[in-house]
Amino acid sequence: MARAAVPSKSRGRVALVDGRVLRASRLRVARREQILLAARRVFARRGFHATRVADLLDATGIARGTFYLYFDGKRAIFAALLDDVLVRLRAPIHAVDVRPGAVPPRVQLQNMVRSILGAIVADRDLAFILLREAPHAEPECAARVEQFYADILAMITSALAHGCALGFLRACDLATTAACLLGSVKEVVDRRILAAPVASGLDLDALTEQLLEFSLTGLLQSASLRR
Repeated sequence: MARAAVPSKSRGRVALVDGRVLRASRLRVARREQILLAARRVFARRGFHATRVADLLDATGIARGTFYLYFDGKRAIFAALLDDVLVRLRAPIHAVDVRPGAVPPRVQLQNMVRSILGAIVADRDLAFILLREAPHAEPECAARVEQFYADILAMITSALAHGCALGFLRACDLATTAACLLGSVKEVVDRRILAAPVASGLDLDALTEQLLEFSLTGLLQSASLRR
């Protein structure tokens, strides 16, 4: 049975409605991003506990009613910011490829660490929220951060075990070594990036190399002394 043709005027009205819905959706997404951008600056400067909804309204320049169309309050918007930074920092982390023909493991690690440090430098406010504010914010946010670090520790531990099994790495206490590696990265980010002036001229390539050199070879100058 053939379908009845839709009148051109009806098709036009449908297209008009679809266009309005699409524009409204885009506007809503853009407004939400505008709120998040302003909020992360406020949280990074004032801290979670000192920040009020009024501060967020002043920063975004929107009415209170409009704000609550997007977020229930400062806890909800802080949680959204935390989710954003966790996704960004997880993205470059992956297992090292040791198949024949793959890029050398050290180069893969170097690229991975450089990507993470670059993401932090590109958005210091989000990194500040993760390292300085989230652990001391609401219990739910602190739990998300702890889970993030637990996931990273599990990945590092697995990578160490794999490297030891293949003979790339010496035998070691996996849990302790994984904690040392994660701790060194956190301290470098906190003290060499977040604590530094924005225009400090930080050389990320050199910082990445120093971090890897310390993690992979330690401090002793002579190979014979490492035994």
